[in-house]
Formats: sequence, C-alpha cells, structure tokens
Amino acid sequence: MSSPKIAIITAVGDAKGSLKDPPIVHSNVDYIAFVGTKQGVFVWKQQHVVKFSSQSYKRNLLLPRILPQLFCANHDYYILIDPEQTVVVDPFELVDKYLSGTQLGLFAHRTHSCVWDLPLTDVDSGCRFKQRDMYGDHGFPTQFGFYDLSLMMMRNSPIMLKMCLCWWEHICRYSALPELSLPYVMWTLGIKPSILPGYAPELGATGDTMGVISMRRN
Repeated sequence: MSSPKIAIITAVGDAKGSLKDPPIVHSNVDYIAFVGTKQGVFVWKQQHVVKFSSQSYKRNLLLPRILPQLFCANHDYYILIDPEQTVVVDPFELVDKYLSGTQLGLFAHRTHSCVWDLPLTDVDSGCRFKQRDMYGDHGFPTQFGFYDLSLMMMRNSPIMLKMCLCWWEHICRYSALPELSLPYVMWTLGIKPSILPGYAPELGATGDTMGVISMRRN
C-alpha cells in the first residue's frame, strides 16, 4: 500500500521576505505556498494567489487555505498553516494519529470557548454581530467550541469538500474572519474534529507552550 500524499499549505501577501523556508523539512511531503509576490525560498513550491476579489485581499489569501481541494486535488491530506508556523512532528505520524478516525484536526483556542466569547470591536464588528445573531436564530448552541486556525489538518474527502464550500460561502457572504463561521458550519454538518494536544504556539512561545505538533518562528 502506497503512502498517502500530504501537502503543507500556506499563503502570504505581496511583501518580500514574508515567507521563509521552514527550519524543519519533512521528506515526501509537498510544501506549497500561495504568494502575492514571488519569494526567495527554496523548499516552498510557489503558486500565485488567485486574485478573485478586488475588495478583500484577505479573502484572496484565505481561499487556498479554506478550499485546498481546488488547488491540490491529488493530495490525500492537507496541513494548513500560517506562514510563521513550522510543522515539527512527522506529518505522516500526525495524520495517522489524529485523522485515522476523523476528517478534521484542530487546536482549541487559548482564550475563547465559543463564538459568543469573541469580542467584536473592530471595523467589521457590525457584520460579525449580524452573523452571530443569525447563528443564534438558527439554534447554534453556546459552548460548541472555538478553534485556533493557525494550523489545521484535514482529509481530502467529499464531506470535507462540502464543509469547505459551505465555510467559504459564509466567509464571502459575511465576515472574512474564518474562525467565526467554521464552528457553525461544522455544527450544521455534524462534523466533530479531533482536538490536537495543547495549543497552537504563539509568537515568542518557549518551553512547554511550544506544543508537540508545531512551533512558531519569532
């Protein structure tokens, strides 16, 4: 039986130097970066960001991380990361341990346990209030879960494609904050993720706060 195909995927904007090669590189894994401007890296296979929106560059950068199936259809698993994150553990071990019986692997958020905990104080707050109120009107429960999406893992499967399409619809229709809509979409589809151990590491984290799966570069 052949080994599964795994892609580690990230996305960066136009700033030169915003992407660096990972300090830990795993063999037989594809490192794919979607970039606004070509970066001076060697490990990452670079593809240009699809600029489908003239109004929201954030959504352009989100697209390959929300719908990796559109760009890497021949892979069996995706590990989707912020450009500052580095996958420490062998990705084959990760998918075998955390995706053997589930479709999706996520870190719990450090400070929020549900979308109702999220402070809505920025310029997008009006849209987010309406979005969250709509979720409540549809019966979305409190304390359902809230997730840190600086690193997530998923299978390439029909149910994950359906989830990602629904998720993308919410991101385009409402707020571009993906953390706000993912729990609701998971709830509507009955998807229960595998919760990854610890928390996604933060900038400047040291010691046991680094976690066992990834680390974050300063």
